[in-house]
Amino acid sequence: MRKDIAKQWINNQEILPILDGLDELAAERQELCVQKINDFLRPENWINPLVICSRTEEYQRYQTLLQLNNSLELCPFTSQQVRKYLQKTDNVDLWDSISQDENLTELAKTPLLLNIIVLSAQEISVPTWQSIKSSKERLAYLFDAYIHRMLKGHYKDKQPQHKNIKLWLSWLAQVLIEEKSTEFLIERMQPDLLKKKFDKIIYNLIAWGVIQWLFSGLILGLVDGLIFGLVDGFSFELINRRMLTPGLVDGLILVLVFGLVLGLILGLMNALIGKQIVDKFQRNALINSQRFFNITIIKWLILGLISGLFAGLIAGLIPGLIDGLFSGLFDGMFVGLIFGLIFGLIGDKIEAIETLKFSFHKTLRGLILGLIWGMVPLLIFGLIFGLIFGLISGMNHQEMLINKMFYGLSYGLVLGLVLGLVLGLVLGVIFMLSYGMYGVEIENKTIPNEGIWQAVKNTVKLSVLIFFPSTIVIFLIQLIIISSNSSLNEVLIFSLVSGLFLGLFLGIFRSGTPVIKHFILRIILWSRGYIPWNYAKFLDYCTDRLLLQRVGGGYRFIHKLLQDHFAQMEFKRN
Repeated sequence: MRKDIAKQWINNQEILPILDGLDELAAERQELCVQKINDFLRPENWINPLVICSRTEEYQRYQTLLQLNNSLELCPFTSQQVRKYLQKTDNVDLWDSISQDENLTELAKTPLLLNIIVLSAQEISVPTWQSIKSSKERLAYLFDAYIHRMLKGHYKDKQPQHKNIKLWLSWLAQVLIEEKSTEFLIERMQPDLLKKKFDKIIYNLIAWGVIQWLFSGLILGLVDGLIFGLVDGFSFELINRRMLTPGLVDGLILVLVFGLVLGLILGLMNALIGKQIVDKFQRNALINSQRFFNITIIKWLILGLISGLFAGLIAGLIPGLIDGLFSGLFDGMFVGLIFGLIFGLIGDKIEAIETLKFSFHKTLRGLILGLIWGMVPLLIFGLIFGLIFGLISGMNHQEMLINKMFYGLSYGLVLGLVLGLVLGLVLGVIFMLSYGMYGVEIENKTIPNEGIWQAVKNTVKLSVLIFFPSTIVIFLIQLIIISSNSSLNEVLIFSLVSGLFLGLFLGIFRSGTPVIKHFILRIILWSRGYIPWNYAKFLDYCTDRLLLQRVGGGYRFIHKLLQDHFAQMEFKRN
């Protein structure tokens, strides 16, 4: 459907809206929805008919009722109608048993449940049915027969084992009940689905370890190029020599290993104490969740600081006790805080960037915030680092202590200024993307897991979108300060590589990290036996077997009672 045609139909009021499932909204939202619908039905907004579907039981609880002209209530079948229908389908024996149970008689008056009874008739043993005294047990027996009947039908592809089908649907039903939801979308799965402590630890270790390791490599390449490329006049030969030097290769490996270790520590600490930190802030109402520094960012800053100091302590003890320890702690604290901030902006929830939107005002605000938070802390750290560096350097030469302190202070200021400028630009772009380019959920999903697949496409689009302009900017900067040792081809290659690193980093940061976390969560749930590998194919299979029904890109059980039946099943899990 073309958007312009649909918009024209709406504006000209040439459609008849049908709003189904009012009772399936969250309880606290149902009456609010009624109020909004009444506002929409004002003569100045809408003059044509409107159809709304809801269960009577929920609707009668509202204090505000729909301002509609007419209402139509679908009544359940009468006992005589149920009996006649079962007689026509050659299920008289079933009617004799059902009619003796008041609860089952009421259920049979519902069209869907009556259809389930008829479909299950071939699997029901009437003597066994009649021997069951409890209505609850009879209903469970009916659903077991229905499930067995539906799974016996022919299917074009290979069918999963019945035991696995029941296990996966049992887990799904329990998830929906816990979340107080009736509809399941694959892309909305969250790490909260992992109930065991060990599973949470594994998820955090892998997810944040992979993200940290990936970011460390991209940032290293980007910063190495921006700092050393600019300082060396973008001399390609010099860069090439540095990259081929064994010591530099070792340094690259060391940075990647350090990044992976820091990510693993961050992930482990988030699994062990992350929730306790959030609960502490929430109980004491210390942080306003609407501000920039919300609870999630504060939590990750704390975890980043602790993890960075711990990783820095390990790294600092390798080269030497005093200088190495100080340098390691400083670097670890600095890197830990930076990645704590980045992880805080990414967040714990898996929120796929399904549709990208742009805001100029938020973009400018994010860029300014990033510049401030990149440069100011580094200048302060530079002063502290320079002062301590001067003291350590002058300890062995007391007569030159003042000169050494002055040199160290100057060195720290210069270092803080250079690193602060680069970091400020990087954080500025990160903040700019975090707030200026935001994601909007696709309202009408038509395919399973559409949100995650769209996030993958947006990662590629965003990386390409950033790659081209950043490559041009870096290329122009190099032409201005190019060294005589660099050819035009070398400058172009360096610009392309730097632009690619920047595009990948920002694209993955903004839109790719939800995909990474979603994929890791799926792997863990699959390894535990809670879901199949191809989840969408399985849910479509259950829809074909009339156990689930598909609503756009989501799924729901065909009846709440069937969902409850699956939720009560107990199977041995891995």
